[in-house]
Amino acid sequence: MKTALQEKTLHINWGKCAGRGLCTELLEEKLSADEWGYPYSPEGTNVRIPAELEKAARQAASDCPLRALKLI
Repeated sequence: MKTALQEKTLHINWGKCAGRGLCTELLEEKLSADEWGYPYSPEGTNVRIPAELEKAARQAASDCPLRALKLI
């Protein structure tokens, strides 16, 4: 029996974020930079990540210098 791929969630910890913008470059399909360089998504703090963007989201989380992103 096949199981459906489950969407992941990218959690943004605003207290750790310094607005460097690396995540917005790696995951431009889901994040854009606000006027101060912080990641913005209309989804808010918890951004739904479809299976086809999971690799980019995982890269953004692992490359974040302050570990402000977590893929759940």
